[in-house]
Amino acid sequence: MKYLINLTIIILCLLSHANVAFAYGDSIQVKLTPLLEKEESLQGAIIGISVRSASNGELLFEHSGDVRLQPASNLKLFTAAVALSTLGENHSFKTEIWRDGNLLWKVLNGNLYLKGKGDPTLTMEDLNQLVKEVKGSGISFIRGDVIVDDTWYDSVRYPVDLPWSDETYDYGAAISALSLTPTGEFDPGCVVIEIEPGDRTGEKGKVTVPLGGDMISVTNETETVDNANMTKDIMIERLHGTNKIRISGQISRDREKISDILPVWDPTDIVSESLLKLLKENKIIVAGEVRKGKTPKSADKMFSKSSIPLREMIIPFMKYSINSYGEILVKEMGKQLSGDGSWLVGLPVMEKELKELGVNTETMTIRDGSGISHLNLVPPNEVTNLLYLAQGESWFPMFYNSLPVAGIAEKRVGGTLRNRLKEKGLKGKVIAKTGSLTGVSSIAGYAEMKGGEKIIFSVMLNHLPVENSAKDVEDQIISLILDS
Repeated sequence: MKYLINLTIIILCLLSHANVAFAYGDSIQVKLTPLLEKEESLQGAIIGISVRSASNGELLFEHSGDVRLQPASNLKLFTAAVALSTLGENHSFKTEIWRDGNLLWKVLNGNLYLKGKGDPTLTMEDLNQLVKEVKGSGISFIRGDVIVDDTWYDSVRYPVDLPWSDETYDYGAAISALSLTPTGEFDPGCVVIEIEPGDRTGEKGKVTVPLGGDMISVTNETETVDNANMTKDIMIERLHGTNKIRISGQISRDREKISDILPVWDPTDIVSESLLKLLKENKIIVAGEVRKGKTPKSADKMFSKSSIPLREMIIPFMKYSINSYGEILVKEMGKQLSGDGSWLVGLPVMEKELKELGVNTETMTIRDGSGISHLNLVPPNEVTNLLYLAQGESWFPMFYNSLPVAGIAEKRVGGTLRNRLKEKGLKGKVIAKTGSLTGVSSIAGYAEMKGGEKIIFSVMLNHLPVENSAKDVEDQIISLILDS
């Protein structure tokens, strides 16, 4: 009898909990239906929504939750989770100096090698420090060649689905095991283009490319004008397959310096040019040439520079949504776990680990590590499933802290959400990853409701009008979910 009473109590508790979940789901449905049906920008679009309890993973609400949709940069949630799980929070990327031959009277009778192992945070200052260490070792003359080695990864520079039109934007940068970043926010494989007005009206603007040297060829077709209202937008274009850059448009005489970031055709070439410059500045003479090649097994390692650990690197990757980080991480996982730094090997490694975490990869198509492909497909319910499962992993605090925080102005905290969901009751309460492609907008993460209960959510909007990102609508959906 006692057993039956206890069983009855358990059943009643479960039914009560289920009724609460159903009531919550009904409340969301009632509030969202008018918006989803009447919002003009959503007409003809595909809308996927998934909401789970953060405490037990129960699915509280879904709208086309099992439909495979384009996630855009929400795919980075999967890449970051797998990278932390497989590579570990302390993983760092190395850049090394090797040599062969003997050193006699400050003369290296052999070759010097710069071997890159994928560091996306390597700066000109870091490279200069390595050259200073070479100088400090007693080398003033290199009788052989200086060889830059980017063979840690394969030679394929772009994900399979990246269109040519994206190659001239920083989010479409080429991937190499050896690249430099020109900014403190880490944009590997890119250079900064600086444009200032000329001294007099009618003159060309002044164009400066601090990194790249002779590797960058600039055709300057800009014009300095008097009236700011008469200016035409500055256009910066890079000819496909080259580092030839064309800059056109007008710049007002009272305009401050314009800075833009442009990816180069082959990041390794920029490293080669920069290395040669630094060797000359440090008065190290090279009798041979600076060229690409592979470090022989017989060479001796001299110095090594480590990147910041993954637990720190994951912050700019997720907060700023840097695509090249995602692709480098896929190649690094392939290299570390299967000995091949390629998308061909790295993506299956990623899918295998996702399965072990409990994600149903049979419902997904993963084509890259950043989400830039329009062929990536993920159901909203599987996004929230990953976010729920991640909470049980030792690396979850780092994963969670890497996500943008709604309404927080400081970029390193708010990230891509710093100017969104700033209203009272939402600011600081939504911790989520954003995503956007042409015709696609997404957001997924964790949120706190008015009563303090935490939920996990995913909103994915596909087939949107090209001119409408629908971020405002996303924010409305999130606000209604949290108010239900």
